[in-house]
Amino acid sequence: MRDKPRKPTRGAVIRLTGLGEAGPEDFTDCGDPEPGAPIKIRRMIHVAREMARLKIPFQHQGRSLAGVDCIGLIVCAAYAAGIRDLPDRRDYPRDPIGRELERALDDYAIRILHPELGAIALIRFIDRSRHVALLTPHDMIHAWDQVGYCCCHHYGRWFETRTTKLYRLPGQES
Repeated sequence: MRDKPRKPTRGAVIRLTGLGEAGPEDFTDCGDPEPGAPIKIRRMIHVAREMARLKIPFQHQGRSLAGVDCIGLIVCAAYAAGIRDLPDRRDYPRDPIGRELERALDDYAIRILHPELGAIALIRFIDRSRHVALLTPHDMIHAWDQVGYCCCHHYGRWFETRTTKLYRLPGQES
């Protein structure tokens, strides 16, 4: 049985099914292939991978283990990693209008030129950038409405050619 959706509060913990309560301090050793990476990046990836392992459902504007959308996965993983100052709008339509998602990332995140551990990939489907994913050394983790849940798979040529921009969150480096 999943917890009811609720807005995270300061100092909140994320309840991961089968793991009990877990706060950011519980993810100091994520078993990541990049042990020298900043701890917040490793925590974000660990939480996102766990959400994919649990197949957390896709839910438009979701921000809980009951369901998340693509940006919701990033927000929840960042929050669990201790990055708590993310602007989190939930007034967007299921199909982003124009360049709204891109503008929001441009306003807050740091633009980078090459894929790196913990980068956020802005991905174009059909005619515009409308999806985001968290990058690991070889994979991407995202909540994808086409499969109906959070998933992790190879960041291959198909996604690479559709990636329009890459970002890093402020505060990820520490």
